[in-house]
Amino acid sequence: MIGNDFKIYFFDIDGTLSRSREDISPEVARLLSELSRESKVAIISGATLKQFLEQVVDKLAPDANLKNIYLLPTSGASLSVRKGTEWKEIYNNAIPESMVVEVEEKIRAAFKKNKVPMPRKAYGDRLEYRGSQITFSATGQDAPYEIKSKWDPNHKKREKVIRSLQEDFGDFDINIGGTNSIDITLKGIDKSYGITKLSEYLKVNPNDCVFIGDAIFDGGNDYSVVKTGIETIITSGPEESEDILKALLENREYKRGILSIVGDFIKKVLVWVWNLILDIFTILDIKRDKDDESHIYVTRSSKNPVLSPTAYSWENEGVFNPAAIYLDGRVHLLYRAIGSNGVSSIGYASSSDGIHFDERLPYPVYYPDSEFELDSSNKEQKFNPDKYASGGSWTGCEDPKVCQIGDRIFLTYVAFSGWDSVRVAMSSITVDDFLNKNWRWTTPILCTQKGVVSKSGGLFPEKVKGKYVFFQRIFPNILLDYMDDLRFFEDKLPNGQHQIPPSKVGWDSRKVSFGSTPIKTKYGWLVITHGVDDARDHQYHMGAMLLDLENPEKIIYRSKTPILSPELWYENDWKPGVVYPCGAVNKDGTLLIYYGGGDKYVCVASAPMDDFLDSILHGRNPKLKEDKLKFKK
Repeated sequence: MIGNDFKIYFFDIDGTLSRSREDISPEVARLLSELSRESKVAIISGATLKQFLEQVVDKLAPDANLKNIYLLPTSGASLSVRKGTEWKEIYNNAIPESMVVEVEEKIRAAFKKNKVPMPRKAYGDRLEYRGSQITFSATGQDAPYEIKSKWDPNHKKREKVIRSLQEDFGDFDINIGGTNSIDITLKGIDKSYGITKLSEYLKVNPNDCVFIGDAIFDGGNDYSVVKTGIETIITSGPEESEDILKALLENREYKRGILSIVGDFIKKVLVWVWNLILDIFTILDIKRDKDDESHIYVTRSSKNPVLSPTAYSWENEGVFNPAAIYLDGRVHLLYRAIGSNGVSSIGYASSSDGIHFDERLPYPVYYPDSEFELDSSNKEQKFNPDKYASGGSWTGCEDPKVCQIGDRIFLTYVAFSGWDSVRVAMSSITVDDFLNKNWRWTTPILCTQKGVVSKSGGLFPEKVKGKYVFFQRIFPNILLDYMDDLRFFEDKLPNGQHQIPPSKVGWDSRKVSFGSTPIKTKYGWLVITHGVDDARDHQYHMGAMLLDLENPEKIIYRSKTPILSPELWYENDWKPGVVYPCGAVNKDGTLLIYYGGGDKYVCVASAPMDDFLDSILHGRNPKLKEDKLKFKK
């Protein structure tokens, strides 16, 4: 094993590079720094990113190549890479913080059930929420190493507790971690997941990598790495890890020496061949992407769902499909809410950072009162949500979109009064009234044809060539119309002057819609879309389009694969298989995409706007940081 030359060197921390919760030694720091100068070094452990930085990164030598260092905290549930002078998070799979209390109760019950005595004294908190991992340390997170190591040296106590926990938490992976801890992560999120994700990110086969750890045994928190087929080296602790590091470096130096013997002989030939290849590429004018190993990702927020149903009767069944607008330093959401009466209305919440919504009104800010929004035949009936799986309600104002044009904010939505009348409607309000929460909306008007099911309608946020641009979805196409004014007369309603059809094949080949109000960029109109294909016609996926600024019916870019698919529990909780974007904003250079999960929750995903656009312009498909993760609440 030591004789191999690996493309990525994976290291555990506690028990491998250092003792539990202690900094790496100066010698380990020196050896790691040397290894990083020419090789890719990945640190993967149950610790948090903060601990990674404090225990390892901050102790490295000044000449360490941080661009070759990859950090996979909480057992690979997230990945951070060095970009410039900062660490940039590439993906993150978080456990809902609401689960923490339940987890702690179950752990204590498992100790009692299996007659495993809990240590009387705890040094610091026993339970630590790390976002993508919950760690329980029996002696406390801050216990001295000597006390930690003596509590359960043969793992027998934790094995008993874990067996009970696995019965209660079938959707979690639960493993022995460190010297006295139990690590709890989402199902499928373990070190094998992290190794696979980084290998994919760097386009390296796991067979060309090595993992060095102290718990590569059945039940140990390193054992999952075996599933990847990666080479493994077990260590007894930091002292032996120093010897392993030296052997790895000596092997690299040996190979470098062998290569230098023959290097001078073939150097000129290789240079000549390489220059010839470059000349051929230049003649053919083939553009090479110099950053092939770098992918742009869309990231689900670890705080998802950011809004959930409440006890209020008007939104106790579901809150989802949020429109979004960025005004006056805050992100404002207008979300669809369903109450126990089966009516869809529109609620309001706002946030300064777009993630933590610290303002949420306890009443709907827009409620159906026109006959085209109310199904009179159902008014006296008792609402049964099980019969209304498609959206979950039988009448009301559905799936809003919002934009600002001049000093007014325009709200468009689906006015649903039974399947014989599904039409896009519009109302508006002044910006001042909106910000001051004076909900003086204009009387709504219908914008689409009678007798035609029209959804996902709205306006571009500014005129194009002096005309308003109205969009809608009439199965299966997106329709665009240029309008001189916003007076929607029954004999002069938009009928689709231009059409954007579904893809011929792929994730949006059955039907496609604009999800968000278009965002103007210097490269074109950015639109987050949602679509369905015939193979999975029950699943909504999310994608993106870039449209020409002067002729938005012309597509500059269209995502060939989804940027987000319904894989997490909150995207499958009520109506399985739904991610449904209705809003997106550019907040200070960050693209925030707001979507409904499972027709029940409000969720958000994000990406750096410049990186997202760059990936589009270079023909790369933006991807989701999490991949194929399935987890139920």
